[in-house]
Amino acid sequence: MTRVTHAGLPQTSLLAAAGQPSTLQRSQSLPASGAGAAAQQARLTDRLASLQRSSHSGVQQELQHLLAQSWLYQRTQQQSSHGSDFAALRRQQLASIKGGEQIASQYGLHFAQEGMPPRTADIRQGSKIALRHPLDTDYVRTKPSTAQLDRCLALYHASGGQNDNNIIFVNSRHAAKQIVKQLCHDGKTPEQFTTTADYLNQHLKPLQPGLFALNLENGLAVEYGKRYCEHFGGAPSLYATSGVNSGPVASDRTVDNLQLLQRLKPQQADSVSTALRAIPADHAMSALAGTAAALIDSLVTTLEEKGLDQRHRHNPLLASGLQALHAVADSMPALSRNSAQFINAYNILMEEMQVCLSASRPYTLHDFHQAAASTGGHHLLPPALRQDSEVRLFSSGMAALSTGLNLCRKLAGSSKVDDLLKPSGEKIPSYYETNTVRDYPQQASLLSRAKHSLRAGLHLPGMSGGAFSATLHDSIPSQKGHRPDITVDTLVGAINSKLAAASRFSKPMVVMLDTTLEQRGEVDSLLHQLAKPLQQGKLRLILCKSLQKYANLGCGKAMGGTVALVSVNDQAAQRARQSLQLAERDVNWMAGNEAQLLTHLLKQHEHEFDLLDHAKQNLDFVARTCFHGLAGHARFDAHDPAMPYAVLLRDDQTKHTLHLTDQSGEVKVDIGMAAYINHNYVNPRAGFGYADTTISSAPLNDQNADRLFIGQESHAELTEAFYLASKMMQQPHCQWGWPQARQLIDALVNEGLRQHPMASNRPSTLAQKLNHIGRQELPASPSAQTGVLAQRQQQETNQRSGFTLNKITSVVNFLGNFTRKMGVPEDWQRGPDRQLLDELLPPLIQSGLPGVSNLGRTNIMALHTFLCRADMSSEDPARQQAGLKRLLDASNRLPGLPQQVDSLLAIPEQVFTEADKATQEHVINTLLLPADMPTRLSVIGNLLAWGKHQLAEHCLTAAEQSLDRGALKPETFSQTSAPGQIATLGQQERLDYLRQLAARRQP
Repeated sequence: MTRVTHAGLPQTSLLAAAGQPSTLQRSQSLPASGAGAAAQQARLTDRLASLQRSSHSGVQQELQHLLAQSWLYQRTQQQSSHGSDFAALRRQQLASIKGGEQIASQYGLHFAQEGMPPRTADIRQGSKIALRHPLDTDYVRTKPSTAQLDRCLALYHASGGQNDNNIIFVNSRHAAKQIVKQLCHDGKTPEQFTTTADYLNQHLKPLQPGLFALNLENGLAVEYGKRYCEHFGGAPSLYATSGVNSGPVASDRTVDNLQLLQRLKPQQADSVSTALRAIPADHAMSALAGTAAALIDSLVTTLEEKGLDQRHRHNPLLASGLQALHAVADSMPALSRNSAQFINAYNILMEEMQVCLSASRPYTLHDFHQAAASTGGHHLLPPALRQDSEVRLFSSGMAALSTGLNLCRKLAGSSKVDDLLKPSGEKIPSYYETNTVRDYPQQASLLSRAKHSLRAGLHLPGMSGGAFSATLHDSIPSQKGHRPDITVDTLVGAINSKLAAASRFSKPMVVMLDTTLEQRGEVDSLLHQLAKPLQQGKLRLILCKSLQKYANLGCGKAMGGTVALVSVNDQAAQRARQSLQLAERDVNWMAGNEAQLLTHLLKQHEHEFDLLDHAKQNLDFVARTCFHGLAGHARFDAHDPAMPYAVLLRDDQTKHTLHLTDQSGEVKVDIGMAAYINHNYVNPRAGFGYADTTISSAPLNDQNADRLFIGQESHAELTEAFYLASKMMQQPHCQWGWPQARQLIDALVNEGLRQHPMASNRPSTLAQKLNHIGRQELPASPSAQTGVLAQRQQQETNQRSGFTLNKITSVVNFLGNFTRKMGVPEDWQRGPDRQLLDELLPPLIQSGLPGVSNLGRTNIMALHTFLCRADMSSEDPARQQAGLKRLLDASNRLPGLPQQVDSLLAIPEQVFTEADKATQEHVINTLLLPADMPTRLSVIGNLLAWGKHQLAEHCLTAAEQSLDRGALKPETFSQTSAPGQIATLGQQERLDYLRQLAARRQP
């Protein structure tokens, strides 16, 4: 068992002292009947003692490493929550390296979510390390922020630009060409317009790689241009506007990246990638951990194979990224019990990966082509089809789709692109924005072509082989979940049906297929089944893919898309491939730093399907456990078992009345069905990183609906997120409050005991019943031969049953959030609901909450702290002290929760000063000392600002004393010397902190 001293240093007392004889020693004692026997006994005793010492040392080392891993994340998170913005600190560190300014300015772009609604900045966000950036990165392609536009304008003015009113910003000459051509087709061309190329030569101004200013004067409509820019994927990347090329990085002989890379190699005994792969296969974080391990190993291999490890041996920018990357990866196995923190660490790992790749730039466009060639079945094509069929890189999925549609029209000789049909006659859907772009034909109109054909004496039907578009999988499912919306067989059948009907046409049929959402092996199967018409020249396929969904391996906002033509290499195909090559050159996406990460991710594309498969399993679990439509539960209005998406219609008419009764009386609030989605568990979508579960608005059959994207979380967390929602969404108009919640909880406990009866017939407390049920539903205990971390991870796998305590947590946390948000603690000292909570919360906490997620525990603790604050605000001194002791007891029972140190701020000054000495010491030991020194300083500063001088004085004294005993270094992901080791402050560091503490004492 491990405990922490006042100084925060671990002490272990796992085994008996080696000097005491064990049962085994006594049983193996030999009779002292001779010198030989005595010597043998001595040798055996020495061997046994040595084995005990070795075992003790091994367990102690593992525990210390585990503690160090976890604490490194916790200290980074604590400092991030107390004014030290982690991403801002990393940007400062990187910018301090000469030549690192541009990479520094880009740190945090993949995951920053400045635009998140305030309601989500609650317990879930407070338990994570915030990744912020001055640029709002909500949805770059369609919603560029004001900050992004201001940055573009600043660069435009710096290059001599003056007229702002008629300027739109685009990412490439290719995008500008598409926009101008479409405006010409709309009849908005100025009289003096000659050709698109001529217009662009005069009105397109390059600002820096990936950023151009397009002047739409002389009759070209700016508003139309902005709309076309959105639909053609022309928006500049955030990377193009964040900083300018900083020049070469100066070498620093004090760093050695060969050593840093050596530490990351999987062959090392303590390799971080080996530890990540050791997470059990049925653990919630296993797919993400395997992906992280593969990306780390690939980074090391790539730098070595290209000789960049030697070339950048003394590159301080690369060293900074590698050090932080190692620290983050080293912490991840210890965070596996908390998916929010594990995913958060994975996000930071990706940012550090971006730093390493930007600093070394290992990939060229050829590397991208090689990585892309191994995806989507292209490598399996017959030689005649594989020739010159490179996968071309574009700026986004919409850039790829709009380019593919234009190519589809050209090859088919048609201005119209139709839908493919299922055998039932129903349309096979396309991505919804594709339908908009299909209405933007950039060819001459069909009428003008007809006139030309008639003048030439040709028949119109012979001019077209048919142009069609479809998608492998729709991102908005329409079925009830019993079968996939679309299958490969459905597509092949639809294509073959059209081929049979199009035999009278002289041109090959052309199908543009959106493969953004694909299952493992689907494109391979599709190409295999269509190989014959493709080889016969009757069919051409244009495969388009956005790399911003599962292909980005949870990376969030690394923009990119691909287009590939699968066709016999006739003259038309050669011209088409040449046009794609020229368009790719005009886009020049590899010039930006984010394309380095994009290529790196694509090299590990097989993990796309690992993440997808795990998310589908999670959706199946949610559908079976919560939204199954039986026994009073709602059912998903649509979900596709081939994809981890589900849709819930937004019923704006049905309302539930929430009743909360505090000492002031009853409060009634009407809430809609959407309120039951707990945003502590489910984030609004702010990008395309599908590591965690998100929600967004999406129409279903012209009705308002919410679309859930199920992520990698544990079954425990998913139950806590959706159990109550699935129960309440099925209910008609009803009243709901703590009495009804208590009835539901009692029913859940009774069902749990029916499934897992208690052995004793003696009366049991609610806490004992909850503990029994929770432990019975956990997986079987692993072998004692495995390590501490391995045993814990095995206990956290999804091989569980019942999830009774998680369902109870779902109920408690929903009402608890409303209780905290709709009132103040002072109103909850008495009342019928308070009585119910006093009967329910203490047993829940005393049970230890076995199997409940860290986030579920944190929410329960937040409600408990709210009620303790109510008691501490009472006029009754005895009740005040009881509230304080309940707060401390719960903190001891559920230790290590995020933001626990902030509970100090909830303690009134008078309540603390009137507490006995033992309780005051308990406050300091439990709430203050587990935090690192910068966090202690921040909390003490807040106590002083709030006038809590006595409490602040005790905290100051304890902090000073802890320095004398050797306090832990406040190491974080960005400031660590030896990941996995517990380090204490040096003499100078202790003096520095003593000075800061002394400064707090000044009036």
